[in-house]
Amino acid sequence: MAKMKILLLFFVINLPLSIAFCQNQTETVSTPLDGSTLPFNLKVKTSTLTLPEGLQSFVLGTYNGEWLILSGRTNGLHGFDPTEPSFPITKQNKIVYVINPKTKAIYSRSLEEINSGFTSHQVDLLSATSTLFLQEQNLLYLVGGYGFDSRLQDYTTHSALTIINIEKMIKWVKKGGNGAKSISQFFDKRFQITGGELKRSSPHDPFLIMVGQNFEGVYAAHSGKTIYSYEIRRFELVSTKNGVYPVFKEPIKGNSCFRRRDLNITPYMNKKGGQYLIEHVILSGVFTETEGVWTTPIVVKGNGDAICQDPLNPLVLRQGMNNYACPYFTLYSEQSKENYIVLAGGLSYLTWNGSSFVEDFMIPFSNGISTIKRTKQGFFSQYIMPSSYPIIPSDFANNGNPLLFGTNALFVAEDSIKKYSGEILDFDSIKKGSCQIGYILGGIVSSLPNTDSNDDSKASSYIFDVYLEKK
Repeated sequence: MAKMKILLLFFVINLPLSIAFCQNQTETVSTPLDGSTLPFNLKVKTSTLTLPEGLQSFVLGTYNGEWLILSGRTNGLHGFDPTEPSFPITKQNKIVYVINPKTKAIYSRSLEEINSGFTSHQVDLLSATSTLFLQEQNLLYLVGGYGFDSRLQDYTTHSALTIINIEKMIKWVKKGGNGAKSISQFFDKRFQITGGELKRSSPHDPFLIMVGQNFEGVYAAHSGKTIYSYEIRRFELVSTKNGVYPVFKEPIKGNSCFRRRDLNITPYMNKKGGQYLIEHVILSGVFTETEGVWTTPIVVKGNGDAICQDPLNPLVLRQGMNNYACPYFTLYSEQSKENYIVLAGGLSYLTWNGSSFVEDFMIPFSNGISTIKRTKQGFFSQYIMPSSYPIIPSDFANNGNPLLFGTNALFVAEDSIKKYSGEILDFDSIKKGSCQIGYILGGIVSSLPNTDSNDDSKASSYIFDVYLEKK
């Protein structure tokens, strides 16, 4: 990214939208502020470690410094031809990987391996795309996901909750045996969701299945088969002498503002009366009824109560960058009582061309990185960072074009970084200077901002080292 020359502003200005065939939630978006004024910078560097193959929209858990990776897809952006499967069965990832980022050891095992113990239906569920997931201690919770169902001989959004014992699954990948003993599963139509996120603020709060969609059959854009959930579904896991089972609570119903999918739902720390509360903010996402992006946040409490922020309020953020699912992490400073939510790449309505912001209703691929700051008063503002992904020329399509990263990729934090509740990074504990705080893995890599064919993008095998430069 070229060096920016942005005037530091202490209030939100607006960019007028062009007349186009799409319409975002709001007629204006907030102009991102100058990220060099934040108390840190970021450096994203190409790692010497790579994934065994390109992966996007996958699931990840960690245990004892190792990564457990499964599910997702091995191709790039899905097709848009209604006569062809947009998500070919052959591109469902049916390999489970274990990677040690320090030793660079990589292990793998197929879900379809003879004597693995997995049924064909379990293989379908564990190789779906855009599955919701959440890790707590040694357990990885998976909800829904889209893919082929061998029982139906058709594509569907799965209606299952899968609980993976990460330690046991890693052991199976390394040594074999009956892998099915590492999972337990529950089935309910309320788990039938994809493109949302699964969250929980604390062990005393319910699991939250936030927004997303249900799509039945072969996916085709604008087919009318997309059913948005318009809600936050809540469930708890109840222990009995016969085991654990899910119990649903009344969902939190939303208005049109809840019509979102393929987005980032990020945690933040909210300190009230001396008590620390982890809450979540639903950022941007797609699509409005006019095929635009959502711009204003939805704030979600630990119990699932949610507030759509007023788009008519001039103090409310109207998000213009990093509008689609991309790697993210949250930093919290106890000293300033501020949260910093970093979003890296992906699809973005606004992009920076070196001298000004450019609007594009096609929501192009972008290497831009932004930070959304939440003040202690609860206000959100977006900053464009002076750094981005490294410039890597394409060698698979549109040769020489800079590759564009981040869409449906994941961030995983370094084990050594102190965290609140295992997820929010403790900014104050990080020493001044440069420190590696984590990695960005996989995703879709594109050779064009707006693709013309399926060959313009592919699943990325790149891993990037993420450094925080604290001032």
